[in-house]
Amino acid sequence: CVDEVKFAADRFHARYRAVGKLYTYTCYVGDTKPVFNRKYVTTLDYVPDVAAMQRAAEVLTGEHDFKSFCCVRTQTETTVRHVYGLEISEQDAYGAKIFTIRITGNGFLYNMVRTL
Repeated sequence: CVDEVKFAADRFHARYRAVGKLYTYTCYVGDTKPVFNRKYVTTLDYVPDVAAMQRAAEVLTGEHDFKSFCCVRTQTETTVRHVYGLEISEQDAYGAKIFTIRITGNGFLYNMVRTL
């Protein structure tokens, strides 16, 4: 939903002036493939270790140099980024498991979130 709308300066650029970004990845594990959201989920043939992922998320949260998690062709002044939150959740739905990964930060390097 939209809570508020404001006019931006003429020179405002959404990509370079953003105060934060959010990525959400959804993974699906089940005997049958999803039909309606098949374009929006990644199907897995194994059940991931959510507890291990959550432990790793705690380590990755905060300000770190994420140079190891970006494309070698990244052209940026600094590879230090601040990850505000990295949440991994699991739910059962219709005999399948759905895993959701949500990561928020002040910005991300090219391919950083996919690599994480």
